[in-house]
Amino acid sequence: MAMIQRKRADVYVWVDVPPGINTYSHSRYSYADDGTVMESVGSARTLTAGGVVGFAGLLVSRLQNMFTDVARIVSPQPNIFVVCIFGLRTVFGDDDNDPYQLRPADILDTDLLCYIRMSRALTLASTDELARAAFPGAAGFTIPRPTGVLSEAWFTESGGSPEGVANTIFHELMHNKTRFAHGENAIWVHGPQGGGGLAAAVNPGPLAAFTLANKRAMASRLSVRNKQFTDALR
Repeated sequence: MAMIQRKRADVYVWVDVPPGINTYSHSRYSYADDGTVMESVGSARTLTAGGVVGFAGLLVSRLQNMFTDVARIVSPQPNIFVVCIFGLRTVFGDDDNDPYQLRPADILDTDLLCYIRMSRALTLASTDELARAAFPGAAGFTIPRPTGVLSEAWFTESGGSPEGVANTIFHELMHNKTRFAHGENAIWVHGPQGGGGLAAAVNPGPLAAFTLANKRAMASRLSVRNKQFTDALR
């Protein structure tokens, strides 16, 4: 029997949803060519009884669109595939529609990994790391560790919506593409190099613009190699 070739991802999003946080906000958003966002009336949806998968689907859909926009800038155009994982198991299937197991070694130093934690209080970071890398009012943080770069997005601080979390994730993954090996400061994201919009604010929220300059900034750094922090995957 022939081996099934699994679709290899480039961007991994690890979702940790503890009991007690059981709703997320869901609105309709429209995105203009200049990156600005319009929101219509939202509602609350449950994270229980399959709602986690619903949230993950909306989140991955938004992130996939964002990274597809990034890929269009690059020549030759790469296929950037975003996948959501719980531990080391994918939430959704591959081309055969079956979720599958990953190994930490599957996540390469050209890939990106972001952990979604429910709040800053449940971070994987130490108090010292937060003091060094997380701005007051931030919705996530990124820091290089000896075993890999750790990026987090915080569900509550991001506003509890898939769009807000997606913007935080993209912001943190821009930090993740800092050239740490060459001593570059991750603060570049907040300045002109980051392209404004969702990169400029430490908490972009769901309505931050996803600008062409944001896309170009990420596109220019896709080849940056940083080992990802996979120690918490289990």
